[in-house]
Amino acid sequence: MSKEMKKPSETAIYLDKEKILDEISKSGSYNTENTKIVKWGRTGQLDNFIIQINIKSLSFMGVLNKDLECDGYGVQQFKNGGKYFGFFRGDKRNFNGVYFWPAEEKNGRIKQEMYYGFWKDNLKEKNGMYIWLDEPSIEKNKNFDNTNLEAYVGELVNGNYSTGTFLQKTGEDYYLYHGKFTKDGKKNDDNGFFYSAKFDRLFHGKIENDVFIKGYVTYFNPEEGTITNIVYVNFDKNLKITNIILDKDLQKKEKENESKLCSRFRDVILGIDYFGELYNKIKNVTKFIDENMNDANIYTDEEKYPIMINLAVAYSKNNIDTDIKSKVLGNVF
Repeated sequence: MSKEMKKPSETAIYLDKEKILDEISKSGSYNTENTKIVKWGRTGQLDNFIIQINIKSLSFMGVLNKDLECDGYGVQQFKNGGKYFGFFRGDKRNFNGVYFWPAEEKNGRIKQEMYYGFWKDNLKEKNGMYIWLDEPSIEKNKNFDNTNLEAYVGELVNGNYSTGTFLQKTGEDYYLYHGKFTKDGKKNDDNGFFYSAKFDRLFHGKIENDVFIKGYVTYFNPEEGTITNIVYVNFDKNLKITNIILDKDLQKKEKENESKLCSRFRDVILGIDYFGELYNKIKNVTKFIDENMNDANIYTDEEKYPIMINLAVAYSKNNIDTDIKSKVLGNVF
């Protein structure tokens, strides 16, 4: 399950600041074949500038402060084909944004990796989501049912998984895990949840380095959503059952508590099409970048500019990890 988490490109934009500021003081703007800088007149930000750079495969459009540092929302494309859309502070990715690694096309399909979430000085931090897409590359053949998607949504420590939710969809089948992770991305929790859509079955218990150890297995009726059976099992290292406590032998209170918890978990994760939500968030950001990458007028457009801001923070909306923690486990943030 663990995925290699690549390092994003650096964000630095190198400018001859003294020359540029001198030119701006004389004419109010700076223009060359590849670079355009103009004053940005939004209320409260009169000392800021809008910059647009296009140098071969490297381009940048965004906000600069009075010292010509990247300081606000922008879009940057790197020489390797990667892209970043979001907030900058002090010439670095900070706060909310999404980074797209270069897409790979093979055998008629495109593979795309991205991180969408919170940043601190170019590092992925606090909370966000990693997403991996594998889908048909021909537009007319694109169908979400034919899209394979994997995603981690949750907390990050030093750019690594911490506590969160991992989803994997292949065709119409999927599974979902919620709990803690090791630094190298393996499931590792004494009270983890693992749901299989194919079997409509939920495991709740101890998972160690991606291996089920012991816990409750709850079976549901797919049509009615009711529980048909609960058992408690122990596994060996080869996932063979070494001990099992049947439904009829579980203590009444124990069974009631597990039934309520697992039913809430299932209701939450099936209540919203989280896979579709993740997919649409990425597609909306991609479409926005493609349409506005070279249009600095967006910063004075009263309709598009708010859209830019909303898209940069959209990863936190309809968040499956937050919903599980608040609606199932009762955590208050």
